[in-house]
Amino acid sequence: MMMIVAISSSTNLNILKSKKVMAYFEMFTERGNQACTQAFENIKTVINGDKFLTVDELRAIVKAEVNQVSIDHPEVYDTEPEWHFVDRIDEVLKAKGYAYRISRNDLH
Repeated sequence: MMMIVAISSSTNLNILKSKKVMAYFEMFTERGNQACTQAFENIKTVINGDKFLTVDELRAIVKAEVNQVSIDHPEVYDTEPEWHFVDRIDEVLKAKGYAYRISRNDLH
């Protein structure tokens, strides 16, 4: 059984390191939250990798991951899920030392 955890931008993202914790993205279903959590984990793994990502490279990765979620869960493009993605990704970027951040527009 997975646990849903509401995580704000001020929350320590270390809690998301556990694969058993599902983040809350305000999706319509648990499966939608699971899909968003997996997409975020994939993005976080790339950001935390050894290669420095340009903003354009990251935008392409984020768009691809969110687009994959949208196939089964089109509500990912609603305001709330988008803000959850942006807040969480920006926290990871900040923690890794990146000087840039993303916006909701980067998800499309």
